[in-house]
Amino acid sequence: MTASNDKTRHDPRLRAAAEAKLADAPAVVSSGRPAEELLQELQIHQIELEMQNEALRQTQIALEESRDRYVDLYEFAPVGYLTLRPDGLISRINLTGAMLLGRERKALLKKRFGSFVVAKDQDRWTRRFMSVRERDGHSTLELTLRRGDGTEFQARLDCVRQTSGTELKTIRVTLTDISESKKAEAELMAVNRQLDQLTRHLTTANAELEQFAYALSHDLREPLRMVAAYIALIKKKIGSPLTDELRTFMDFAIDGAKRMDAMIIAMLEYSRTGHDEEALEPLPLSEVVTDCLGNFSDAVARTGARIIVDKHLPIILGSRMELTRLFQNLIGNSLKYQAEDRPPHIGVGWRDGGADWVIWVKDNGIGIEPESCDRAFHVFKRLGPHQRSEGAGIGLAICKKIIDHHKGRIWIESHPDQGCSVMIALPKSAAAPPA
Repeated sequence: MTASNDKTRHDPRLRAAAEAKLADAPAVVSSGRPAEELLQELQIHQIELEMQNEALRQTQIALEESRDRYVDLYEFAPVGYLTLRPDGLISRINLTGAMLLGRERKALLKKRFGSFVVAKDQDRWTRRFMSVRERDGHSTLELTLRRGDGTEFQARLDCVRQTSGTELKTIRVTLTDISESKKAEAELMAVNRQLDQLTRHLTTANAELEQFAYALSHDLREPLRMVAAYIALIKKKIGSPLTDELRTFMDFAIDGAKRMDAMIIAMLEYSRTGHDEEALEPLPLSEVVTDCLGNFSDAVARTGARIIVDKHLPIILGSRMELTRLFQNLIGNSLKYQAEDRPPHIGVGWRDGGADWVIWVKDNGIGIEPESCDRAFHVFKRLGPHQRSEGAGIGLAICKKIIDHHKGRIWIESHPDQGCSVMIALPKSAAAPPA
């Protein structure tokens, strides 16, 4: 009996368990006391052996289950596992590795791994293999392998030298098929190239648009001014012989030329909005709005308007020039489109909208139809007839472009004769909390 078995046999806990088990067994009839004690001792020893055998059997079962789990993990891993001898021959490979190389596992054993490397990568593989074989440490290499059927795939090899155990100086290799990721990478690079090309085209188109708008503002406005000026001269030259009807026609022509000139100026302003090179900075909106109010002192005095601005508006990361233009357009609209039976009452406020700060400009003016709210942001769309103001109908379109530039949203809530609320949502990522 081995020393291990002797140690186990004299284990007090095992003997106590055997004695307890014997005590529960039926009594044995014996003719003499010594014989009875000897028989009892033999029975205890037999029970100890049976318990040892059961423990060994359970241990063997656990080992077999653990081995099966290891084999499954090794054989069916999502990557190939290979062991290479110092001469580069394959000494061990899992099923996944064999599948990646397209050969039966038996056919791969003692086959040189370098035979699967395509010609253009042979030199790199040989130099890297020799380096790993002679030095400790981990090394990664990407190259092209050729399967048994002749097809090729992109592979990543993670190599490390075995420095202990019976397989000293063998090379452990993890083989991963990266063909799909390389394909996706190439497609992404192609998309990026297309985006770069599109960006260049858009940049060129924007530059051409700015040049076109500049030409409109200079080349087309001059003929319009001449038309308006000469019609006015003709009207003055003819004098009293003009009939009321002809005088009205001339007034329409002069007014049309002036409005066309205003539209050209507005279109130039619209085309340049959002292209300002001014650096974005943290701006207290209360300060921006207060600065705008100085431009409306005459209109406020003339209409008796009351404008209330919340002193704790959020601090926004934005362009001072664009945000000033934004509130100047919105407050200006509220003053233009006032109700005839009451003085303008305009409020600028805010609320926490969760992911956004929501700011508004509300008035008690004539309002608009709910179905017209979206169209109000289109170019040359007016909230009212042009006789009511001299604007070109482009102010809200410019406001939307400014808000788009600041990655926000703008919309209108209104009903006829119930005032108008222009709502603005700016992301908190581009803003600071209110003071």
